[in-house]
Amino acid sequence: MSALERSFRNVMDWIDDRLPVTEAYEKHLSKYYAPKNLNFWYYFGIFSFVVLANQLLTGIWLTMNYVPTGEGAFA
Repeated sequence: MSALERSFRNVMDWIDDRLPVTEAYEKHLSKYYAPKNLNFWYYFGIFSFVVLANQLLTGIWLTMNYVPTGEGAFA
């Protein structure tokens, strides 16, 4: 084990003593059980959520920046 790896492990141990970051990462992200019936319909759900979030964000941006003027309509 190199000195860099040891120092990284020491820093992670110090952080884990105060806040269980590694435990939370393993429980919720790295060792998360995926259902056996995971198929392409789940991807459609994710994609539809991304499209919805995109529409909401761009709609808010457009609402805050749009100025209805006669000059701007035919610019």
